Amino acid sequence: MPKLNAKWHQTLAKVVDRDFNDDAIGELLRGLEALIGCSPGMVLRYPKGKNAKITHERLLADDVKSHHVDLYEEGAYLLDPYYRAAIDNQLEGVFGVNEVAPAGFEESEYFNLYYQQAELLDEICFIFKAEHDALVSISLARRQGTQKFSQDDLALLKNIEPLVKSILLKWSAGLDNDVVNLEQHLDCALKNFGSSLLTPKECEIVFLLLHGHSMKSVAERLNNSQETIKHHRKNIYSKLDIGSQSELFYLFIDSVRNSNGHMDEDPLTDYNS
Repeated sequence: MPKLNAKWHQTLAKVVDRDFNDDAIGELLRGLEALIGCSPGMVLRYPKGKNAKITHERLLADDVKSHHVDLYEEGAYLLDPYYRAAIDNQLEGVFGVNEVAPAGFEESEYFNLYYQQAELLDEICFIFKAEHDALVSISLARRQGTQKFSQDDLALLKNIEPLVKSILLKWSAGLDNDVVNLEQHLDCALKNFGSSLLTPKECEIVFLLLHGHSMKSVAERLNNSQETIKHHRKNIYSKLDIGSQSELFYLFIDSVRNSNGHMDEDPLTDYNS
């Protein structure tokens, strides 16, 4: 099992010396990467009523990855299994991706974009609720060509979870925490996506597909056969004028990006007008 070593304690000293500011969080991120031998890592903040923000990253090495980050902040984060687990199930702590991802997640467009195209093999994430209903998290990943995180890696991070949580919450409390009057209109956009064109059953299927569920998982959740779900999917694609789950993903992102913020409306209403 990896062990807490002198470099880790030096990291903590730097965090304290920098009084838990932005530079301190950068030191914490580098220290965690070194502790379990991983790269890349990111620190993310999800203020209530605002888009997600990647505050620290050791990911951007080319334009493609920058494109991924832009998409994430503009609305793709709504489909992140860690974010969904925190919002839908009030999950807090440190988790491997297999602990929070839905069945069939590896077939989703989200997985394709943020794991396959970004050449990521595995991920562990700290995620906590901060002041003013914000969320803060640290994502630690390993690239393809390395090894997945072990149970020992996860166990070590669980041991230091209280410390990491304390640091992140102290940092987050020192940031601008103005809460806007808007509710999470992006979350509402996800729930209402397609409602102006699709039946309630079709919207339910779209919701699950966007969250990364496989056809089998959708069928099991809705107590239908896979053939029935495939028939619904064919009708959905026809009504939305798309031909694949990839196009569904990007249609959702584009419509949210151009949403006027009306919380009870389908974002496609403005998108198609």
